[in-house]
Amino acid sequence: MFRVPEQLSGVILAGGRSLRMGRDKAWLEAGGQPLLLRQIGLLTEAGLRNLAIAAGPEDRDPLPCTPPGIPLLRDLRPGLGPLAGVECGLRWARGLHPDPDEGWTLFLAVDLPGMSAGWLRRLISGMGPGTGCVPCQAGRMEPLAAIYPNRAWNVARAHLERPPENPKASAQGFCRRGLETGWMTLWETPPEDHTTLTNWNTPSDWTEGRPDQGGNAGQP
Repeated sequence: MFRVPEQLSGVILAGGRSLRMGRDKAWLEAGGQPLLLRQIGLLTEAGLRNLAIAAGPEDRDPLPCTPPGIPLLRDLRPGLGPLAGVECGLRWARGLHPDPDEGWTLFLAVDLPGMSAGWLRRLISGMGPGTGCVPCQAGRMEPLAAIYPNRAWNVARAHLERPPENPKASAQGFCRRGLETGWMTLWETPPEDHTTLTNWNTPSDWTEGRPDQGGNAGQP
């Protein structure tokens, strides 16, 4: 029987500016509900109980109304891309345990409409004691649908304090650091997982992926 470790928390990454989309992706609908609420439902269905939302800076537009008890986390350093959300998520999750370095956090981007609870369970099965898991397809990692050990928080913070030349690409570098030093493992996903890991970046992505347009968004 599949069981989610009690020390695994979940964070939805919803702090992006959605410049290419032209509207907040958290509000885009898939399966008849905003993506943010859909991702909350998937994490809950997968068995996670401690959830939070990495909501970006304080001055961002309002998000869809979420169930009570789910905190909105704010970036320590706004404008540095999704790794800022990873950092604040790990910082929050460390506060849930007597030993801050214990446990893991599953991060899920808000703009993955093809995601399913079953896929998340497969991801969870790939983690181990003190190690997280990042999916990889055709040689490219997906660091925004991955599990990180909470002990990696100090590495995430260091990446933000000394960002690379392209700070918004640093989530990939963060994963590579984990693979090099042993606190991350790589999960080579099959080709059929392509849809699961395809995000909505532009208005055409959203239009083509909507169920009423013949797409498969919102399917379990």
